[in-house]
Amino acid sequence: MKRRFLFLILAFFCLNSSVQAQNFKGRPQPVYTIESPEKNLRVGETLTYSVEWLGIPVGSVILKTEGIEKIDNREYYHITGTAKPNSFFRTFIDLEYWVDSYFDTQLHTSRRFEKSRRLNEKSNQVVIDFDPIKNEATFNTAGASESYAISPARPSVEATNPDSNKIPKNTQDLLSCLYYFRLLDLKESENYAVNIYYSKKNWVLNFKAEKPFLRYIHKKGSSIIFKVAPTSALNRLILGSNKFYVYFTADSRRIPIEFSFNTGIGLVKARIEEIPK
Repeated sequence: MKRRFLFLILAFFCLNSSVQAQNFKGRPQPVYTIESPEKNLRVGETLTYSVEWLGIPVGSVILKTEGIEKIDNREYYHITGTAKPNSFFRTFIDLEYWVDSYFDTQLHTSRRFEKSRRLNEKSNQVVIDFDPIKNEATFNTAGASESYAISPARPSVEATNPDSNKIPKNTQDLLSCLYYFRLLDLKESENYAVNIYYSKKNWVLNFKAEKPFLRYIHKKGSSIIFKVAPTSALNRLILGSNKFYVYFTADSRRIPIEFSFNTGIGLVKARIEEIPK
């Protein structure tokens, strides 16, 4: 009698679980959307990222919208980026980057790009001036020649793309392209392309926003985000791999919360430390 009673209880719970599972499957799943972007960048916005290589903390990256400056009577956002190793990684590669981009507040194109790199005791500077009227770019370098590159494919990739000082309209630099994307009124799964001028060459970057989804972010709660996987020969030039992913919040701010890419020395991830309010 006790066995029969126990069997009935077990059968009831199994049946009830099955019904609940069927009901759960039948529920309409939430549909997430990508909101329209804000029309302007937020001056003072600071985004700090912890960088990991093969899961090991190796440094930090900071992106900041410093302010608005005038060049030739036009207003430009002054955006900066810095990348520095921590004390652990510095013992292997003592490498630092400083980047400045001047991004037109109205046209959303690059006007000037400056990159400084220090490797041990040697430094190198690159300056690109963009002329949106003549559709030309002037590329200048100073300091030590390029002596360190993550990508072993760089020589072969550069050889397939001729040098040029002519640029298409709406050309971006390496940093402004990120902010250009954040201000773009994009549609899910539609294809987009942007021209980036770097290393005296034009590079076409193709991308689309994938379907938004809800993701739990450790110590930051849950956010609706979407993934972008830009494809370009520029990926191989800089990183040595075509695989490069960026995850953005799906709200109007389009905060990039994570960068992920493979290199010749392994997987690298940069995760945001705190999402601005």
